[in-house]
Amino acid sequence: MVVSVFKFTENKKLMRKIRSTDFKFERLDGTELTCRITSIKTKEYSIEVNIKVIGHVIHKYRYSGEVRKFCISKNNYFTSVIRKNRYIRQNLRLPIVEYFKLFGLHSWQVELKKVTCKETF
Repeated sequence: MVVSVFKFTENKKLMRKIRSTDFKFERLDGTELTCRITSIKTKEYSIEVNIKVIGHVIHKYRYSGEVRKFCISKNNYFTSVIRKNRYIRQNLRLPIVEYFKLFGLHSWQVELKKVTCKETF
């Protein structure tokens, strides 16, 4: 069973197509994140996916009502890199898992590992 599920990783054209697919997260306030898969590593019963992210986060201050747009690659909105990566993993996990369900994987078999934030692809 394990060998047949991860058979798609041996096809180079398919892997190139997977790596060129853009996954998007948009919120109504204007937050937009776009990511691409950089690498896929197969483990015993799961896969580990590394992603590259571009985009921006919109923040509205509570009392003043001021709205600011922060680039995801700069560390001026999040207090730490860990919080930023956690925010990205939470919001981009659903579209990536739904995409890999097309290949017969379950949601628990897909794990987002390394997150890299850049200005452009």
